Amino acid sequence: LGVDETLMLKMGQGVLSLSFSILFCAITDNQENQMFVADFMPVLLAHLNTQQLAVRCVTEMLSKNIELQETKIGTREIQIFVDKLRSSKMNAMYLQLLQSCCSCEGNGVDGNQCKVANMLFVDTNDIIIHLHADYGRVKSVNWNQPSLYITSKPVPGCPIRGESLITKGLPQMSLAWTTNSIDFSPLGLFGKLSVNVDELFATLETLSMTAGPGDKKAPAAGGAGMSKALKSKKKSSEEQKQAVARYFIAEMFLGAEMCMDRNYVAMHQLDPLFPFEVLV
Repeated sequence: LGVDETLMLKMGQGVLSLSFSILFCAITDNQENQMFVADFMPVLLAHLNTQQLAVRCVTEMLSKNIELQETKIGTREIQIFVDKLRSSKMNAMYLQLLQSCCSCEGNGVDGNQCKVANMLFVDTNDIIIHLHADYGRVKSVNWNQPSLYITSKPVPGCPIRGESLITKGLPQMSLAWTTNSIDFSPLGLFGKLSVNVDELFATLETLSMTAGPGDKKAPAAGGAGMSKALKSKKKSSEEQKQAVARYFIAEMFLGAEMCMDRNYVAMHQLDPLFPFEVLV
């Protein structure tokens, strides 16, 4: 862009920001105005990436107006959220907005919960982080056996749910996904799309120790340049770790809102993501 085009673009963004500021003031705690604005919801959704006030406007309407949730939020709006989530490369904000569609002031919105469950989980590639029980790494746990329900040596051919937790031990957790938007090369985990949770966070701690201020183990060769590189690597690693943590936490909160008030459609969609051994 030339200088004139850049100036016009900046001016337009400024006007847009002021417009959303006025809009937010007009709809705050005003359900009548919210119902009117909701008719133009796709316009607000188009600016979610660039205007933080657009996010606040949408959240304000969804969180406080049950009539709006039930009459103005439908398949079209939820599909926009899902499409933007898929194209955003794991932006937790869209999970939080989908979460806002599922409840209002502590009550589940049944119709929207079902829509989110059915539309979001048609294809979980690129949008859902899966939590797996890693039986390659198990920890022996004292379950105070034997008990009334399961002996220390379970009878062959008579499996009990969770029996493997007694016989094999407690597995460690791994996060897995299919998107390439999270790059773990700064952590030394090149090309991995499945990472043991302990390994992910322990690697970051190792980097922190290596590049820590005044650490005697920090390599002296390379001087300031080496120190700067280590700090940059540490910062990048921290950002990657936080991105995964924010996204997975938002995913769990969305699941909770989908299931609020015992929505069995949502519960059945989440069953494969949280099997018994993982929950234990």
